[in-house]
Parts: sequence; structure tokens; C-alpha cells
Amino acid sequence: MYKSSSGKIAPAALVCEFGVCIVYIRTSPFNKKKAYYSNSLTILLPSPTDNTIALVRAALWGLKRIYRPGYSYQKAGVTLLELVPAERCQGKLFSSGNLDDKSNQLVATLDMINRAMGRQSVKLASERLRQPWKMKQENRSPAYTTKWEELVIAR
Repeated sequence: MYKSSSGKIAPAALVCEFGVCIVYIRTSPFNKKKAYYSNSLTILLPSPTDNTIALVRAALWGLKRIYRPGYSYQKAGVTLLELVPAERCQGKLFSSGNLDDKSNQLVATLDMINRAMGRQSVKLASERLRQPWKMKQENRSPAYTTKWEELVIAR
């Protein structure tokens, strides 16, 4: 999750304004040999946030509620709704902010180390150290229009 959701909103200085996070999972709808299962959960966060730790905690909480053992899941994801620029976000009225400040400092430190030492140098404890699977990309189309490295050079 860190890479996909929070990792993308941090550089853009976006905040999940109304604190709405959707967690979803599903098995393959095309595999007739195995039972199909699909579920999602909308989670209302207590306040607007771009904090990686808070977002991961909410996503894991939601996943624990919708996960059913015994299924071969094909797809899982987290969607953050109502992303707005951080300067437009209204804070909490009756909050001291001490816990949020410590957590935000920790996230900022993680991001700083990962920028200096390379992506995914430091991870949250909830992330696996090694990913046992890799995305199947042998049939992926070239990304000529979106990646400079794959741009064709005429000689």
C-alpha cells in the first residue's frame, strides 16, 4: 500500500480530505473451478490525512474484516477518495496533534531516507521484506508515450 497510495499522494502534497478509504478484494470471476468471492469496505478515517502509517493501519483493519480464508485471491486494492491539496485541508478542532506530529515526523523521515538511499530502502513493518510474486509482464505493451527509457530512437 505504501508504494501505491501514500507513496503517490505525498509528492503531490495531497491529503485524503474527508478521510475515506475503500479496501477491496476478489477472486477470479473467470475461474469456474473455484468459488468466487468479492467484498469491499468503506472506512471513514477520524480526520484528513496523508500519513502513511494511518492509511496502512486503516487498510489492514478493513482487510481483516473482509478477508475469508480458503480463497485464492486474484485482486486486492485500496482507493483513497476526495484527494485535495494539503493547504486546502481543514484540521481537527479539538486536537492537541502530538500523536499526529510524531507519526508525521516518522513518515517524513522514512520518505527522506527512501529518497536519499533509493526507493523501498526502508519499509513499514507491515510490509514484507521480499515479495514472493512478481507481476506477469512478459506480454506488456511498450510504453513509448509514457517512459523516456522505452522511446524508440531513429538512427
